[in-house]
Amino acid sequence: MLLVLNFGLVSFALQRPDGLAHIYFLDVGQGDSILIVTPDDQHILIDGGPTEAVISRLDSILPVWDRNIDYMLLTHPHADHVAGLLAVLKRYPVKHFLYNGVDYDTEIYKTLLEEVNRQRIPIDIAEVSDDFKFSGASLDIIAPPVERPKRADPNETSVVAVWRYKNFSALLTGDASVNNERELLAAGLAPDVDVLKVGHQGSHTSSSIEFLRAIQPAVGIIEVGPNTYGHPHADILQRLADIGAAIYRTDQDGTVEVVTDGSRYAVHPTR
Repeated sequence: MLLVLNFGLVSFALQRPDGLAHIYFLDVGQGDSILIVTPDDQHILIDGGPTEAVISRLDSILPVWDRNIDYMLLTHPHADHVAGLLAVLKRYPVKHFLYNGVDYDTEIYKTLLEEVNRQRIPIDIAEVSDDFKFSGASLDIIAPPVERPKRADPNETSVVAVWRYKNFSALLTGDASVNNERELLAAGLAPDVDVLKVGHQGSHTSSSIEFLRAIQPAVGIIEVGPNTYGHPHADILQRLADIGAAIYRTDQDGTVEVVTDGSRYAVHPTR
């Protein structure tokens, strides 16, 4: 695992591509949205949060002359991940769309898929062993499995991915549950990582202590906003503290950027 350093790994849009990988955990309220800018300046958007707030976040990061989304990935069909993507589709050109392929009967999810099809955006169903390569970096899908058991809870259909750039890695979990974590552990698909996107806004339905001990993240980032669920739950914060992870929360720290050259990395909150 790499050492966390605040050593000035900072770049601006005018300087890209800069040979660095940037992950922005966007402050979009009670929901998830992650923008990855690859070393060769491709843009991967994972989930869109619950509202159109994602638009202002993207506009603040991407220059007006470079507002393409190369890959849009929806981890699962809940509205707090879907809604912002629909807004992005209406504003930003999107080249590829990835999702878990599940059927889910909500109006916003159906509208999203209809818009993707209307724009004739190529669609791929993400599953384990899919690896997307980006100039020395990769987005490796570790869930869901190819043979998918039926799930009553859409959270348990989440696409889970590992972002890797040289010696750096980040685990991006969607809303995967402790059941998914057990499956990843049993399959040997729970690698040591530098950064963890903490599952399900810090709910105790995710982030079992067994899983955290296995992956040993140095940094845990919780995408969360005002809510009535008690997120992030106190026991999850304690588990992260117990393994020595530095904790960042978008409700307190704003958008959190992780930038790496593949040998070292820095974490930059915006508040």
